[in-house]
Amino acid sequence: MVVYVSSVSFPKMHHPLIPKTHHEMGRYYIKKSTRGNYSSENLKKALEDLREGQSYHSVSKKYTIPCRTLQRHMKGTIRQPGCIKLGRFRPILSDEMETEIVHHAIEMQQRFYGLTPMDIRKLAFQLVEMKKLPHPFNSTKQMAGNKWLLGFIERHPELSVHEPEVTSVSRAVAFNRPQVSRFFNILKNALEKDLTMDGSRIWNMDESGVTTAHKPRRIIAKKGTKQVGKITSGEKGKNVTVICAVNAHGSYLPPAMIYPRVRMNPQLLKGTLGFATKSGWTDCEVFVKWLKHFTDVVKSTLERKVILLVDGHASHKSLEAITFARDHGIDLISFPPHCTHRIQPLDLTFFGPLKEYYRSECDKWMISNPGKRISFFEIAGIFGTAYMKCATIDKGVSGFRSGGIWPYNNDIFTDAEFAPSLMTENNLVIDTVVAGSSVIDTVVASSSVVDTVVASSSVADTVVASSSVVDTVVPGSSIQVMIQSLSPLPKAEPRSGKRKAEAAEALTSTPFKQALLEKHQLQQMKVENQARRKLILKKKKLKKTVAASLAARGKKAPPQSAFSTTKKTVPKKKIVDSDKRTPKNKDNEICPGCDEVGGTEDWIRCSGCNVWWHEQCTSYEGIRGFVCDFC
Repeated sequence: MVVYVSSVSFPKMHHPLIPKTHHEMGRYYIKKSTRGNYSSENLKKALEDLREGQSYHSVSKKYTIPCRTLQRHMKGTIRQPGCIKLGRFRPILSDEMETEIVHHAIEMQQRFYGLTPMDIRKLAFQLVEMKKLPHPFNSTKQMAGNKWLLGFIERHPELSVHEPEVTSVSRAVAFNRPQVSRFFNILKNALEKDLTMDGSRIWNMDESGVTTAHKPRRIIAKKGTKQVGKITSGEKGKNVTVICAVNAHGSYLPPAMIYPRVRMNPQLLKGTLGFATKSGWTDCEVFVKWLKHFTDVVKSTLERKVILLVDGHASHKSLEAITFARDHGIDLISFPPHCTHRIQPLDLTFFGPLKEYYRSECDKWMISNPGKRISFFEIAGIFGTAYMKCATIDKGVSGFRSGGIWPYNNDIFTDAEFAPSLMTENNLVIDTVVAGSSVIDTVVASSSVVDTVVASSSVADTVVASSSVVDTVVPGSSIQVMIQSLSPLPKAEPRSGKRKAEAAEALTSTPFKQALLEKHQLQQMKVENQARRKLILKKKKLKKTVAASLAARGKKAPPQSAFSTTKKTVPKKKIVDSDKRTPKNKDNEICPGCDEVGGTEDWIRCSGCNVWWHEQCTSYEGIRGFVCDFC
């Protein structure tokens, strides 16, 4: 019986690196013969056995390799003895050269300066040109072809084409071993102070933002449609800051929300804690209020302390917050700057799923309320539903474990994860305070890293080549040196910035509090000096104004000593004819008679130069208009 099978069309596979026409021309050849089915390892072992004196027949039977093949390899009548090569095509690059390219591509990827497919093609062309090897590459474009690149990736399955995540220079450089080791040392000191410390008393707190105009999730649409829409509340929404906290056992604190308002409206909240700030972001006052909320729930005391891990935001380092934390048994520890994406538990496992749940709940609300928009009055209820779905025990436990915080594991990060920080060779000098020390220690890290962690405006350092002259490499040098010269590893020029790098801190330690007090005193002195300078400048401006007014009237300007002469007379009788009123900015006016700013005395204005004086500092007798001594 003959069975006829109807024709079935299978979809053609397309690789993103090569055009579709290459697939249509029979790109892949399926081998039909059984020649060369043995492995190269078996061939090498067979040749070793023959050199040891074994017979061709026994070796051929042992490794299933024809005797004729073994004889050709032993006599050297083939081009590459010991290698399996069928057909007329020869590899353009040797295995050693391709292996070095693979190692270089992986190293560049680990340093966050990965090579694109076109970079690999150009590197292959430059390498064969430098080695003076015959090749079929395009000399006009000076790069290898797409077919070669596809075969190169197929020969090395450890490589693949990825869409990289956007990573700032600050994060890449700041995540280095000295910074991370410092954080774990501070955490270790805090854990060793209380041997009864467990995961239920180790908390992480962080802020994130949700918006009234959410990003819709993917939908099913008709194939070929160019524009697919989904209803949202607006083109650009308003952000609300949410404050979340979780401990190492997976317990969560009731969240708090910060609205961009001047005054708080109780109707905005549905079962959650709320604050109002002008910008909608957290500040020192809000953080202190949240700490009170934290202590009410956690019940921390001086006998039963808790550890609270926060980022290095300025609101977490205020003197009021540190004093409150010290008085209520809270050990505040800050993460290293620009490292929370690798260490902070909430960033590792919680905020990502939370945003997805929030988007899903926003979609459901928009469908259930057609024609309406999500406002500040609905956002709390929507976020609460998403929060309850996302706040699971496994996310909290996994976040602390992934960051090496609990269980404590300071070796959780490998050298490869610190590779991006190797782009700089600057010594890291951190002038700051370590928990348990009585003075401000100076930590100097000999390995690579950064003053660039301190200022986001100055982190765009120029990346230069470590060995930039290709002509200095002779064709006979090693392949690795050639590749390094053609595609050098990134290295940043040293910066001359005066601002010192920040680092992880034990914020509630006595040395840090003392340093903070000294900093506040210096800032207060600066404010006072600045106010004094403004007063002096205002006096100078007043002198110029009086002199200009007199010059316009053709009168002689008063001597400079007249402005600093203090004249106080007994108050005279006041009559209605005097030009006496209160200046609009009484607190900012300077009396030329006593050089004092403001005051509760009566003021009087000169009818000649229109300058305000204290009435007690003049010789005005209450007759007609007042004319100052300068006029």
